[in-house]
Order: sequence, then structure tokens, then C-alpha cells
Amino acid sequence: MPPKGGKKKGVIIDGVDTTQMTREQIEVLALKIKEENEREREERNFFQLERDKLRTFWEITRTELEEARAQLR
Repeated sequence: MPPKGGKKKGVIIDGVDTTQMTREQIEVLALKIKEENEREREERNFFQLERDKLRTFWEITRTELEEARAQLR
């Protein structure tokens, strides 16, 4: 089989084909993606902490309820 043609396939990001972008545009895009990734990571950590607080609160409240029921018996 003969080798396939040398046609490059680019990725379309923000409506622009990366093969059409200059090096500077790609660098700016990479920084933008990196900043967005960091923001998403911080947001994820925040929500995990909130989830842990709620779970702890729920467990404490459930234990208190069980103790109150035991006292009523």
C-alpha cells in the first residue's frame, strides 16, 4: 500500500482550525486553557470541602437523634 497523503488534520478550537493558528495564538490559547483548568480544580476542591462539611453535619445530627431516642426509651 502506498503511504497516505501528507494532509494535516487540525483540531477546531473556538471555531478556528489549529492548523490556521500562529504559534502565538496557540500559546495564548494554551494559557487560557491552563487558567480555566486551574479555576475548575479550585472550584472542585471547594465543592468537595462543602460536601464533607455536610456529610459530617449529617452524621453528627444522626448520632444526636439516636441518643435522644435512646433517652426517651
